[in-house]
Amino acid sequence: DASQGRRLFGSLGCAKCHAVVPEQAGGGAPSLSEARRRFTIPHLVESILLPSKQVAEPFRGTTIVTADGLVLNGLVVSESAERVELLLPDGSRRALARKEIDEQTRTHQSPMPQGIVKAPAELRDLLAYLLSERPLPP
Repeated sequence: DASQGRRLFGSLGCAKCHAVVPEQAGGGAPSLSEARRRFTIPHLVESILLPSKQVAEPFRGTTIVTADGLVLNGLVVSESAERVELLLPDGSRRALARKEIDEQTRTHQSPMPQGIVKAPAELRDLLAYLLSERPLPP
């Protein structure tokens, strides 16, 4: 059910990071616009269920340890000499001044959380939505 998939895409937080139409800004994660033409069904299933199995270099996560011991994991969406902005797994963003960062390390993990799809019906609905002719953002 593509309409249920659209609701799930919004309620699971996918829309905070992923665009589904070409003109949509997206939140820093890979665009899913024209997914039906760009990805195979097995690739989409694997990416949803096991997001860290294959991660393109620009979308690899980063672990930051701050001077006060806070550990953050996410996707670097902007970086300058003065600050770093992370897209966190919950879809929020966190900007840190360079002087706050003790350690910054790229990982081989995806910032996308694993296990957000809980049932086979949810996966089928998400696929129906993503593979539809012109999915609308939630």
